[in-house]
Amino acid sequence: MSTDHPHAAFLTGGLPSLYVKTALPIIILMVMSGLLNVTDAWFLGVFSGEQALAAVTVSFPIFMLLSALGMLVASGMSSLLARALGQGDRSGAESVFASAHALSLAISLVLVLLYVLLGGPVLTRLSLGDEALAAEAARYIGVLIWGAPIALILSVQADGLRNEGQAGFMALAGLGVTLANIAFNAVLIIALQMGAAGAAIGTVLAQGVSVVIILFWRARHPLLMSASFSGWFRTRKGWAHILALGAPPALGLFGVALGSLTVLSVLQLSKAEDYQGIVAAYGVATRVMTFAILPVIGLSQALQTVTGINHGAGLTGRVRDSLRFALLTALCYGVVVEGSVLLFAPQIGGFFVSGEGLAPQIAFILRRLMALFALGAPLFLLGLYFQAQGDAVRAAILGLAKPYLLFIPLVIGLGLGLGSDAIWWASPLADIGVLALAIIVFASRRAFPVRG
Repeated sequence: MSTDHPHAAFLTGGLPSLYVKTALPIIILMVMSGLLNVTDAWFLGVFSGEQALAAVTVSFPIFMLLSALGMLVASGMSSLLARALGQGDRSGAESVFASAHALSLAISLVLVLLYVLLGGPVLTRLSLGDEALAAEAARYIGVLIWGAPIALILSVQADGLRNEGQAGFMALAGLGVTLANIAFNAVLIIALQMGAAGAAIGTVLAQGVSVVIILFWRARHPLLMSASFSGWFRTRKGWAHILALGAPPALGLFGVALGSLTVLSVLQLSKAEDYQGIVAAYGVATRVMTFAILPVIGLSQALQTVTGINHGAGLTGRVRDSLRFALLTALCYGVVVEGSVLLFAPQIGGFFVSGEGLAPQIAFILRRLMALFALGAPLFLLGLYFQAQGDAVRAAILGLAKPYLLFIPLVIGLGLGLGSDAIWWASPLADIGVLALAIIVFASRRAFPVRG
């Protein structure tokens, strides 16, 4: 392979060093981004109390819908972008990048309209008729919805930089944004006593700072893809392709939203005692679990980039070797995280609340949700592996099975059949099901690319 290729390092470099250079900055960025949610939970739990935590959890399905829409565009774009860059097609990459921005703005508009029409009744239902809780939830999620254009543009810009080899800069920018979010939270939640609304405003402000920093960086580096606003609106070319490739991982996150909605609904139907307390504890546990999975997401994005560029260059054997390395890395990480959670769950729970009332409940839920995290971490990579090659079918099968085929039915069956405490076993049982499905998929000779 010629060293004249603009992404020669991805095509010829040793995989361990390549993943360190590619994945580590992305992981740092993901962790910094995840700290936005973790710090929100800490500030709310310590300084605002149980109702604020419960309000954030009640609105979690809508929050995950927003995240899913961001991934829908950014991940679909990334698959096309990586292959275009791998082929040396700068013009094609520019076109995809511009189209993704316009699509992000269009989706944001639709989301705002849906929230205006349906947001109030949905939040009231999720709050079990508690008007004070519903109002607090509306103050939180309403700010995030109106800030959706910023969040979606940030997703597109960040994935663009990742595929352009600018992951190091992204990590530094992510650190700055996280520190800014902590400062915003300190002012809005502690000083101004704005509760959940303050957490949301701080998040949107931090995201806005990140977008400005990235656009400034692009303006200073002409070799990067254009950040011209006018170019965003000149084309809708590729929207269908972006949506098709982005659908599997986005639907996976949407499945998480539906799963959370199902958990809240089953808790209501099973007449769980202290609904608000359980919801608050569940919210903390899900944030911890989400934070733990972020390095795996970063690793999966690096896998997507390496796979896409090498697939575009026709290096199918290297694609296979890359997957094996990423799976082993995720497995080792998963073992460490699962062991840490099982040992220190009470301490983790106590970190997020000022009193001792919720800490045991958080630990109880957390230990069960993450009982097979070591298995789930490597399985998470498989959907994006196939997506990076343009194989939307296998990407959909492996990316969507857990939330839709397994987790949601298990929550309903366990919760209504055995009681609310059994709900939390749905996640590890779903991981076992995904493993069985992955074995079936990879048993096919066509699952792996063939050398030569």
